[in-house]
Amino acid sequence: MSKQVSALQFSAASVAAIVLLPRLGLVWTAVAVGVCAILYLLVPKRPFSAPKAVEIALNAWNYIALGGTVDLLSRAFPEGGILIGLLILLVSDYAAGRKTALTVGTVASFLLIILYGVLFAFSLPELERPTAGRPDATLLFAALAPLPAVFLREEEKKGLFGIVGFAVLSLAAALVSNGADFYTAMKSVRILGVMERLEPLVSVAIVISGTCLMTMLCAINEKTLRRNTKIPLHFFLGCVGLLLSRVLGATILAVGTAIFWGVLPILPLSIENPKKFEKNEKNA
Repeated sequence: MSKQVSALQFSAASVAAIVLLPRLGLVWTAVAVGVCAILYLLVPKRPFSAPKAVEIALNAWNYIALGGTVDLLSRAFPEGGILIGLLILLVSDYAAGRKTALTVGTVASFLLIILYGVLFAFSLPELERPTAGRPDATLLFAALAPLPAVFLREEEKKGLFGIVGFAVLSLAAALVSNGADFYTAMKSVRILGVMERLEPLVSVAIVISGTCLMTMLCAINEKTLRRNTKIPLHFFLGCVGLLLSRVLGATILAVGTAIFWGVLPILPLSIENPKKFEKNEKNA
C-alpha cells in the first residue's frame, strides 16, 4: 500500500507544484521543497494516531483546505469559474473512500507523468537564465501539500516516490516558469520555431491533480471520522470551507497549512520520544 500512497501523494501535491510554487522562483522553490522533504523524513514510520480532539481539528482544517482548493482551481483557468471547482469537488466526494482514493491516485500518477514529460520535453530546451525570485509566505507553505498523505498510511513504511517526484516536478516547473505562472509560461513555448499552445495540457494536469488532492482530503476525513456516508457530506462541507477560506484570507490559510500539514504529521514523534526517555529512565 505504501506505493499507492506515494502515487496519490505525488498526484495530489502536483497541483501545488505547477500552480503555486513556480511563482516563488527557483531558489525559494528549492528551499520550500527541501524543508518539506526534511519534515517528511521526520514523520514516524507508523500509521498516524492522535487524540480524538486533534483528529476533529484536522478534519475541520481539511474542509477549509478543500474549499481553498476549489477556489484555487476555479482561478487557475483564465476563463474558468467557480463551477469548475465545484464539479471537481462533487466528483471527489463520491471517490472519497481510502481504497478508491489510492486507486485514483495511482492511475492519475501515470497520466500526469506522461503529461509533464511532454510539457517539459518541449519547454526545457527554451530555458532562459533563471531568476532568484522572492519569498512569499502564503506560497512557501504550499510546499507542504505532499504531507497529508501520511494520514492515509496503514503500514510502517515510507514510499519516496511521492516526495521525490514532487520535488523534481516543483523544481522543473520553477525553472521553466522563471518566476512567472506555469500556465502562462506554456503559452510561449516554440516547437521547431513555431509557437505552440501547450496550456490545454496544463489545464488537464491541473484538473487531474486537483481532483486527487480533493479526493485525498475527503479520504483522510472519512478515515479519521470512521464514517462512510451516502449523502454528499464532503461536497456540502467543502462549500462551507470555500466560504471560510475566502473570509480567513491567504495568511491564515498559510498558518493553518503549517500547523496541520507541517507540524501535525511529525507531532507523534515529539510525544513518543519523551515516553521512551521516561521508560528507559525507569528501567535504569
